[in-house]
Amino acid sequence: MSIRLPGSGPSRRSVLGAAAVLLSPSGLPPGDRSLVLAADQASRRVILVDVNTLPWQGSGTADVRGLAASRLALWSWAGPEDDSWWAVSEAKYRRWRGREWVLSCATGGLAVLVSFPEGRVRWAARPGGNPHSIELLPDGRVVVASAAPGFLRLYSSAAQYVQYDLAGAHGVHWDGPRELLWAVSDSALTAFRAGEGLEPVRSVPLPTPGGHDLAAVAAHPDRLWVTTNRHVYQYSVSSGTFSPAAGDGPGIKSIGDDRRSGQILAVHPDRENPSPWCTSTLTFTRPDGSGRLARTSLYKARWLVRR
Repeated sequence: MSIRLPGSGPSRRSVLGAAAVLLSPSGLPPGDRSLVLAADQASRRVILVDVNTLPWQGSGTADVRGLAASRLALWSWAGPEDDSWWAVSEAKYRRWRGREWVLSCATGGLAVLVSFPEGRVRWAARPGGNPHSIELLPDGRVVVASAAPGFLRLYSSAAQYVQYDLAGAHGVHWDGPRELLWAVSDSALTAFRAGEGLEPVRSVPLPTPGGHDLAAVAAHPDRLWVTTNRHVYQYSVSSGTFSPAAGDGPGIKSIGDDRRSGQILAVHPDRENPSPWCTSTLTFTRPDGSGRLARTSLYKARWLVRR
């Protein structure tokens, strides 16, 4: 499906149906492999890699030369070749209505929902305001979190939305068992009911300022991963409390645990990367180690578990 974006002039590349999708010659691996979906700002793509093929650096071993993502990527998707797809900031995998989807957005202002692995655009919009995260609701509506000036937008179509102002909105996650939409901002973790609009029903101050990433803890359905400028936490929904978490560190852009292995994946910025808020290295905990993708600038990376 090709979708024309609202506000796009005829001189711009406004139809996303032509965006490239690349599959490795061998296709996707079996569902029991450890796959990672990453937002790569160097290639302006969302890329999929198999962790088992990464050049591995275990704890206490010498560094190894990373392999180029172009050699390891099983799948990739790129948005339009204009400023709206500058600095890819999110990559999420979801299942909806029996099909597989990838959600992505970019600092340049574009947010999309594409079919996986076909890469066909089902929905796209330009909310602007530095989109940092995106979520798909069970009814097919899409929520985008934009960091500046700070808001959540709940879209019923590419052109119709309601907005909730939220300073520094960086992460958004749908909590299916509780039918709540969670969002992390500069100073709080907030839960919303998603009806005709977004109604806040709980707001908890963050232990440290600068909320960034937000995701479910696969091993504990009651908990959420929450990162801030300084630390990584797990938030217990039932008790309403934060606790220190494995993989702690400052400035972590994304973190999550693998439902099958329990291994934790985090993205730590590297000041030597051409984009110092990004990295070329995926950092793992339990077991500890790292895998490097040369010539990438990874902003976020998440486990992709195909049920």
